[in-house]
Amino acid sequence: MTAGEKIFIEYCKKANILCERIAEENLVKTPDYSVIINERIVIIEVKDLTVNDQEKQALSNLEKHRYAVWGKSQPGNRIRNKIKNCSKQLKHHVKNRYAAIMVLYDNRPEEVAILSDYEIKCAMYGFESISQNNNGSLLKRFSSKRQMTEKTRRYISAVGVLTDSSVLSLYLNSYATIPLEKDDWKSIKGVSLYQLKYSPDECFCDWLKI
Repeated sequence: MTAGEKIFIEYCKKANILCERIAEENLVKTPDYSVIINERIVIIEVKDLTVNDQEKQALSNLEKHRYAVWGKSQPGNRIRNKIKNCSKQLKHHVKNRYAAIMVLYDNRPEEVAILSDYEIKCAMYGFESISQNNNGSLLKRFSSKRQMTEKTRRYISAVGVLTDSSVLSLYLNSYATIPLEKDDWKSIKGVSLYQLKYSPDECFCDWLKI
């Protein structure tokens, strides 16, 4: 059991959420948990963020020199890879019957635990691109490296971020086949819901707390 899974179980107990471990199937990788929210089943996959080589070097430099520079990867890369890694088991298990959430837990030391809502946005919908239309006006749109589209990974209803202080932030997938029931989750202590201000097909935009 990972650190993130332990924190998630503790969170469910505090929030009075019924949580059950999903039994492993022969030769098929399964998601971690199912929870029941207002009699609705939601499938959960928990992913931990742990220190990589760059972050290990940064921690070493901080200890030796009291400063460090790191972060050469593109915004959202770590989250993007987690989405890819959990896709197969979620798609197999959900089968358009249940909502599903990938929950991230940042298990890195505080000095390098830098996880922003901008990274979540870039991982889910892609980077910001700027172009001009025929009138010369600038257009800001989501572009490459997106993991959530109208044709891909619609079985993931949201990406969540869970903290040690029992705060669960849920970033909703605009393309989800089975969206989360917002009122169900808003009634749970410690949960915050976010959705894009506009459709990701229209423009590059910020998260809006709902």
